[in-house]
Amino acid sequence: MRALHIVAGLDPVHGGPSYSVPRLCMALRKQDVEADILTVREAGTPCDSFILAHKQDFAGIPLLGALRLSSDLARAARTEASTADIVHTHGLWLMPNVNAGYAAAARRPLVVTPRGMVSPEALAFSARKKHLFWRVLQGPAYAHAAVWHATSAAEAQDIRTFGVRAPIAIIPNGIDIPKRKVLLPTPGLLSGHWG
Repeated sequence: MRALHIVAGLDPVHGGPSYSVPRLCMALRKQDVEADILTVREAGTPCDSFILAHKQDFAGIPLLGALRLSSDLARAARTEASTADIVHTHGLWLMPNVNAGYAAAARRPLVVTPRGMVSPEALAFSARKKHLFWRVLQGPAYAHAAVWHATSAAEAQDIRTFGVRAPIAIIPNGIDIPKRKVLLPTPGLLSGHWG
């Protein structure tokens, strides 16, 4: 099985997905799932063999740069989606996420993980721009989504309130369990000396 994950950026300044998406792919790879990530190349993008980072177009132009447009990523998304069994996009409101929807189209199941982007607080920020973006680009790209992925029941409710009627799977983010360390008492404690 091959899963193609698309996220607009993996620089740690973008928050949780910069950690959780690569870790998800690493966990899938341990289960013999070929999981690759397409993203826009930035200074903090990790260098792993399964992360395919692409040059951003118009990076120096304020509005266009903020959308993280990448013609290279759009082309790669179409090519890679043709050999994937599933396309999984992480986030909203940026062009790589729109590219994911159109790349999957009717050829591959599309999973949409909004990553908190449809919470009332997130929607209130630049509300008019998001409304227009949804109507013109994002909504049509996600119209055929097979399932939306929420990481909590509250996020699932936000997705429904936003107006999504597609199925929603509630699956929390995975966690890394640290290796267990055996703590040995210090020698002074065993002999009754505290110094």
